[in-house]
Amino acid sequence: MRDRVADAELSIHRSRIRAVADLHDLPTVDIVVLAADGPRDIADVVWAWARPRRIPMTAAAVGLEQGWWGPLLRPAAGECWWCFERSRHAALTPLERRLEQRTPDPTPHSFGPSNGIVAALLTHDIVQFLAVGDTATAGSRSHLDLTTMTTTRHTSGRCRCDVAGSS
Repeated sequence: MRDRVADAELSIHRSRIRAVADLHDLPTVDIVVLAADGPRDIADVVWAWARPRRIPMTAAAVGLEQGWWGPLLRPAAGECWWCFERSRHAALTPLERRLEQRTPDPTPHSFGPSNGIVAALLTHDIVQFLAVGDTATAGSRSHLDLTTMTTTRHTSGRCRCDVAGSS
């Protein structure tokens, strides 16, 4: 990263986040990377903090046989976590919807090789975004099925919610 952006700084902040107020002490950052499983609404909380500050946000998660990374959402480009999630949920098949409702909690297990693959793909997109301002997961989520090594993508980060004018 320093080869591309000489003054790049990395800030890691570890704390328990339950509400937007828990994030108020964070410094100004270029991107927020969400790599936490809980609480269940953690992405909503982080987005509620990042959006009015016009700070891009991305996320990733890994299970035993699958993982996903993205979307990388840019508030300044009119992208929105809440609208993305509504669109993603609407596109789920009946089976996917049942599976997602049945497994509301993160897997209690971690499998290093799967974590490493998804982390590498997420990191690639973050570095590319910071270096050139765009990436494949801008406004989209990539899903990797580790049993078949196939990927799918859902795209729809454009804001259509009531607070679009306030971003």
